Amino acid sequence: MDIKDTLIKNKPREKAGARSASRFDYQKDWSICQLLDFHNEKSDYLFVFDYQEDLMIMDSESTPQKVSFYQIKGKQNKAHWTLGELLKSPKSTKGDVLLSIIGKLYDCKIKAEKNTESLNFVSNIGFKVGDKDFNSLDKKEVCVIELNETDKKKINEKLNIEHPSEDISEYEDITFLKVAELNLHDSPTYTKGKIADFLNDSYPNTKHNIPLIYQHLFNEVKRKSNYNKDVISFDDLIKCKAIGKSSFQGMLDICGTSKDFESAWKNIEKILSNEGVKYSRIRKYKNAWDKVEIERMEPNNSILASIIKKIKELIKHFEENDLLDNDTLLECVDKVLSKYNQAPINQTIYDEIFIEALTLCELYD
Repeated sequence: MDIKDTLIKNKPREKAGARSASRFDYQKDWSICQLLDFHNEKSDYLFVFDYQEDLMIMDSESTPQKVSFYQIKGKQNKAHWTLGELLKSPKSTKGDVLLSIIGKLYDCKIKAEKNTESLNFVSNIGFKVGDKDFNSLDKKEVCVIELNETDKKKINEKLNIEHPSEDISEYEDITFLKVAELNLHDSPTYTKGKIADFLNDSYPNTKHNIPLIYQHLFNEVKRKSNYNKDVISFDDLIKCKAIGKSSFQGMLDICGTSKDFESAWKNIEKILSNEGVKYSRIRKYKNAWDKVEIERMEPNNSILASIIKKIKELIKHFEENDLLDNDTLLECVDKVLSKYNQAPINQTIYDEIFIEALTLCELYD
């Protein structure tokens, strides 16, 4: 069966993860860091939040063939993880026996059938597993196949108990225990640093409002994670629970990560002043400019996205036909808006001065 159909057919174990996701900021920060790494390193990907596991990473946004599952747990105490903890079956508030950590990961493998690329348990604390001479506490990653035969036998026995109707197939070489670089109590700081490095590499010589961009990304991952209605199709899964290569790039474009808003405004302010624009109007533009920067941080603002798209298209038309060459900046704004207002986007959110500031922003690009 196609992996798209497989994942939709085999529903998640429960929706409690989505409903309580607001408590798990650590998971979201780790997911954002992975998203940045994948965007730099992979030609295609799809991140799915709180569906079969805390995070699913697929190898393609449109034609996936393989999927990796990630269970992410921040641990408050500093006691290292033991095999006993990984195999312990907790109880729900109703007293029902739940799957162990390893059992949950294997359940994902069952549901993905032959499309599973890897099973991963991620935590801020290391793992005390295997023989004494294995030195697992010194490792950032441990593959189950590296463990001694006694430990592997315990895992296999537990899986047979938790999945009695399944023929436990090979999993040892695709199951990993990973230590995250994020500190549990200061993960936002690390994530903001990761974002800063990513943007500096992607858009050098451009200043960015890192706290604002971080909050924008965090809120989007949170929104995807917290969606707990039934997913009825793969397209529905992408829309409601996922971020892919193209959609993430679209988020970066819409929120203006390639723009240095502060430096751009300083230059625009000088140009407008030299053109004789009155101070009162420049001040109104500045207030609207600040609002433009903030509003672009909302990834699901379809109205703003439509306005930006239309203004970009108009500017492109004017420039391709050399219709702005002899105009001042303000004359360019007036010319573009005159055309825009002939068939404006139907909305009541943004006033005229905001649209003018948005046009200034796109013209200056």
